[in-house]
Amino acid sequence: MPEARFKGITLGILTTSLVVGILIPNIEFVLGLLGSTMGMLIALILPSILFIKVNSKASAERLLAQTIMLVGIVLIVTGTYLNLAHIYKVQAEQTEVVIANMIKNDLDPNLPNIEKQISKEGKAAEAVPGGGDCHQERTRGS
Repeated sequence: MPEARFKGITLGILTTSLVVGILIPNIEFVLGLLGSTMGMLIALILPSILFIKVNSKASAERLLAQTIMLVGIVLIVTGTYLNLAHIYKVQAEQTEVVIANMIKNDLDPNLPNIEKQISKEGKAAEAVPGGGDCHQERTRGS
């Protein structure tokens, strides 16, 4: 392999890894997807494909290899679905905890800007520059 091609492939793999690492900070998600796809691919599908390519005559062994390959494909789809469902469930639980904490602290979870609500209620006027009267000044000036 030419050195330029090797360096290009290496740079591509490193760049892809960096981008995935930045965009998906939860390593559990990445490892779960890799395990559900690559594990079945290496353990079941690739050996079956290689056996089917080598053994060209129709036999019971070839049929078994085709069945194993089909089972591997079904397991990849099932594992990926279950992994994505688990990640969705975890994110939903984390969101519920955040909303419960906001309600416990008398904050409205529907407001996009919590600082406005904090200053409006007068609980932490220092959270907004200029004190807690910014809402009242805007209504007086209108």
